[in-house]
Parts: sequence; C-alpha cells; structure tokens
Amino acid sequence: MKHILCFGDSNTWGYSPKDGGRYDLARRWPGVLQRELGEDFRIIEEGLNGRTTAWEDPTVDYSRSGMAWLPVCLATHRPLDLVILMLGTNDLKVRFGLTPWDIASGAARLVKYVGACKEYGPDGVHPPRVLLVSPIHLGADFASPHHQEGFGGSDGRRRSLLLAGEYEKRAMELDCRFFDAASAAEPSPLDGIHLDDRGHHALALALAAQVREVLL
Repeated sequence: MKHILCFGDSNTWGYSPKDGGRYDLARRWPGVLQRELGEDFRIIEEGLNGRTTAWEDPTVDYSRSGMAWLPVCLATHRPLDLVILMLGTNDLKVRFGLTPWDIASGAARLVKYVGACKEYGPDGVHPPRVLLVSPIHLGADFASPHHQEGFGGSDGRRRSLLLAGEYEKRAMELDCRFFDAASAAEPSPLDGIHLDDRGHHALALALAAQVREVLL
C-alpha cells in the first residue's frame, strides 16, 4: 500500500464557501482522491485553515506556519511514499506583505525539509517523494469583504496569478514534481478563495493522474 500525505490549508481541510462549514469527506478533494486511487493507496489529510507555507500569523492564537507543523506531521504518519504540498493562498494576505517569490521560497523550504527526512520514506533510506502544487488563483470578483480586505482584492489576485511560475522554478531547482492547481480548478464565486464541490472533484481527478505518474 502507498501512503500519501496531503499537507495544505483550508482548501485541503474542506472549508465550504457557502456557509463556512466543512465539506464531508466524500466531497473533499483528499476523499475523492482516495476513491479514485483505490484501496492500494492510503490518503492522509493534514489540512488547516489559515495555514501558510512558513510564516507565523500574529492575529491567531496558535501557529499556522506549515514549516512549524510539517515535522510533526511527517513523524506522525511515517513511513510515507509521497507528500503533496499545496500551500500559498494564505501567504497572499495583505498583512504578510509577501511577493510571489517570497511565497514560493516558503514552499521550497517545505520541499527541502521533506527531502532531508530520509528515514521517513517507504524504505527508511530514501525520503518521501514530493508533489509541489501551486494553489488555485484568487477570484476576479472581490464582493467578499474577506477577499477585498484580507487579500487586497485585485492586487491579491495579481500576485496569485504569478505563483505557478515561481513554484515551477523551485520545483525544477529541487528536482521534485510540480502541478498547477489552477489548471484544474478555480475558486467558488461566493468568496473567490475556496473550492466548491466542482472544484474539489476536478482537482482530485487531476491529482490522481499526477500521483499515478509519480508512484506507478
């Protein structure tokens, strides 16, 4: 059996843009991915609302830094064949003041950490493989106050459109697999940030194809 860790933010957790609740497992992309890949794979969800690549958020009462959480998650779920990293949307928040290059650099820190964990791979000698996923774009409709105020509206969208190019560069430098989530899914028009049912399904199908290429 292949063990895959899905490490992400609210779009991995399954935040619903309709009511702020959580989609059930069958509708979240990790759940759909499990169904698509079948019983020879074990999909492990590690989504957290507000999680960044590597930055601490001063407005919350516990760490949202992916770099702070990743070591614990890897140690908890070892051995792992593959780690899917999909973070970066929260890094776009105005309060962080980050460029696309900064955000991709944060993601690269996560890739490097996984690559250094040789004992956490399937054979205890080689590290887990990594699939670095650049997040979906922010929507073009800024009707949501959270989108406008938290992410800076049009500027946040502009920066989100540049993430895939920066992530792909880092993936090439670090010799890991890359996928652009925005090529498969887009945010709900309700808030311009989170996936809806259709987006979760489309992303899972695209990632299933990526996983098969990496591990089979």
